[in-house]
Amino acid sequence: MNMIGIYLLQISITGFISLAVVIYFRPHLSRILTDLCGTPERAQFWVVFANIFLLALPLVFSMGYHPQQKESLVLFFSVTQQIRNNLLGLIFALLVIGSGVSFFALIAPHPSVK
Repeated sequence: MNMIGIYLLQISITGFISLAVVIYFRPHLSRILTDLCGTPERAQFWVVFANIFLLALPLVFSMGYHPQQKESLVLFFSVTQQIRNNLLGLIFALLVIGSGVSFFALIAPHPSVK
């Protein structure tokens, strides 16, 4: 198997395991977050937010693996490094949005449940 194939295989395995964790974890997380957030809509937002992190973060870290390169592979791995940096930027943006929403969710009045 060539180096690109090995690289793509390890990313695929990481993605599959991350997806399996999300599928298994989602119903439990949804119930807990509904209790904590007070409304299903708020809980659904945080479930989606958590799922993005559970999928994206392991994939970004898996893209950091670079096998020993031959000259013909340097371009491929430099492109994947740039994609990894772009995904880290996306995750950072999600963190900033999540932090802002969390802050305002803490100070916002909560509807009383009757």
